[in-house]
Amino acid sequence: MCEITTAMLFYSIVASTAVATYSSYQQTKAANEAADYNAEVSNRNAAVAEMQAVDAEQRGAIEEKQLRLSIAKTQGQQNSALAGSGVVVGEGSALDVLEDTAYLGELDAMTLKHNTEMEAWGYRNQGANYKAQSGLSLLSKKNAGVAAGTTLLTSASEGYQRYYTAKGTKGTKGGETE
Repeated sequence: MCEITTAMLFYSIVASTAVATYSSYQQTKAANEAADYNAEVSNRNAAVAEMQAVDAEQRGAIEEKQLRLSIAKTQGQQNSALAGSGVVVGEGSALDVLEDTAYLGELDAMTLKHNTEMEAWGYRNQGANYKAQSGLSLLSKKNAGVAAGTTLLTSASEGYQRYYTAKGTKGTKGGETE
């Protein structure tokens, strides 16, 4: 009778270990699928961020070109107005006005270019963060796999302890063997 009880205990421990391991395997499988999905989403977000950076640079280059054309147009209008008034354009106050226009225009162009570079940098930095997030998602797959193996080893070890504890205490009374 004692052997039957011990055998039943042994098989219940094996079954329990198998169920726990299978459950852990299914959790690992689901976690891996989620990690793959999250990594793919992060990679796509990184690609979108790079497209936004390129778009910002292209828009900035167009805006800078338009600004420089506008500055040149303003200088031409100033030059014509001064010359039409009989002012000598290449010297004195007239020259100061044209130089100030050129200086302020260049300052505006440089500010525009800097803002464009900062916008593109922000998108690229965001893309780098998405890439890092993708890497972390894939790393979590390794951790999930370790969890399944750990469950198997832990369950087997606990089952072994229960089995041999139960087997060793069968037929004893008060710590003494019958």
